[in-house]
Amino acid sequence: MYVHRFVCYVTFTNMIVLFQVRGQDIQPTANSIPLKGDKGSMEDNNCPCSRSVCMVGTPGVPGANGLHGRDGLPGLPGSAGPMGMQGPPGPIGISGSRGRKGHAGEKGRPGPPGPVARGEKGEKGDAGGPARISRHSGRASVAFSVSRRNKLGPVTDDTTVTFDKVFTNIGKSFNTQTSQFEVLGNGTYIFHLHVMSQENTDCYAWLMLNERHYLPVFGDARNGYGTGGTTVILELVRDDRIWIQLNKGSALMNDYTMFSGYLLE
Repeated sequence: MYVHRFVCYVTFTNMIVLFQVRGQDIQPTANSIPLKGDKGSMEDNNCPCSRSVCMVGTPGVPGANGLHGRDGLPGLPGSAGPMGMQGPPGPIGISGSRGRKGHAGEKGRPGPPGPVARGEKGEKGDAGGPARISRHSGRASVAFSVSRRNKLGPVTDDTTVTFDKVFTNIGKSFNTQTSQFEVLGNGTYIFHLHVMSQENTDCYAWLMLNERHYLPVFGDARNGYGTGGTTVILELVRDDRIWIQLNKGSALMNDYTMFSGYLLE
């Protein structure tokens, strides 16, 4: 049998195979077509495909996607990686608000005395009058008492306190040019010093023996005006000098500051 053409149609709905040989249609039933036949031979003259060209049908419709599978179990944690390099410093933050004012600290101790600034030697004073003789010792009497007329300071350096108001100067031992008590004869002398600071300014002074800081006097001005005083008895020899030095930064009131002394024997 000569086959003009062979057409094979396969459908997924009814599994019908249509054969057309020499214009004659052969349409077998579904029961007459086995699902799987024996493998044929290319030399089998009974195979309708042995002398014909097999044409492939159109591809079928893709099936629907399957359901998504379950998530797998979590994996084991990995090992820690190496430490990274230190990064650059961050920008400076905004300044915080100002804190509360702290409690006032205790007042510090007075500092050591500064260097002595000695002025030029003054002119020689006038000759004194006749000395008074003590009724007890038979020696010449010596006594003085002085104060200031004006305020002094605050001073910018260690300064000799000058006294321009003289109450008593028996024996002329207090030199009004230098504001120093000059010993004219050996003996025992007593001295009184009283100071008063200006308002809210401390007063730190020294009773000086020659160039030596001998006795301090301090006026504490934390309550407004500071006062201080001292009394001392000294054995002195001729040409010794007693005077008052005001430390740097201190300030004195006027006639509230007094300096006095006299010969005991």
